[in-house]
Amino acid sequence: MGGGLKTTLLYKQIKVMLKFTWPYVLIIVFGLPSINLLAQLKALDTVFVTGNQKEAIIQEGREKALKDISEEKVYIYDYGLVVRRTGTEKLEYQIDSLAKTYGFEIKLGGCSIPSWSDGYYEEVMKYLEKRNGIGWKNRFDDEVKILKDTFYSTHKE
Repeated sequence: MGGGLKTTLLYKQIKVMLKFTWPYVLIIVFGLPSINLLAQLKALDTVFVTGNQKEAIIQEGREKALKDISEEKVYIYDYGLVVRRTGTEKLEYQIDSLAKTYGFEIKLGGCSIPSWSDGYYEEVMKYLEKRNGIGWKNRFDDEVKILKDTFYSTHKE
């Protein structure tokens, strides 16, 4: 007479909830670890190179840097997740302008560091030291710190 558990409101609510949530549970349990594993394997593929292969990759970076330098398009790449704060556009513009006075542009490279980046960075740093003098990077960093300190002292949250 009572109809049992199947007719209770709680059973109906659980049934509806499971109907819509079980695909997400499957993704969390099975999908995310797989994606993470693939990302790790790809990262290992770019890290574990040896001998001639490693030197060829470094040389590729050097050649890319020399090409960029000859075209007067010198970049220092910023890798990783970049979180932009709202209202910092003026500060970013000032830092970009400062970088241009030192002869380079800051370019966002994304989350994956390319295998050729070591050779590229090495060649670009040699060029910028020749262009700006010894200790240029410290001077640049000091000027960026002043810009940031000035900006944040006048733009408190």
